[in-house]
Amino acid sequence: MFVTGFEPWEELDSNWSGDLVRTLEGERIGGAELVTAVLPVGYGEDTAIVFPLVEEHDPSAVLSFGLGISSCLNV
Repeated sequence: MFVTGFEPWEELDSNWSGDLVRTLEGERIGGAELVTAVLPVGYGEDTAIVFPLVEEHDPSAVLSFGLGISSCLNV
């Protein structure tokens, strides 16, 4: 499984999505190692990191977390 989050953006000192992903680094679930990445927030910068990692690791699932200005949860 490939899990991503983001670096802090705008005036924020931290981003919970990136903090969460850092806690999962090196963990295993059901014997499978998690591949993790904390991504930059600049437009298009994330895909330059994500696409090569997905190609390299061929994960069975990709779980991406992010922080937004909305007050609701988007799935």
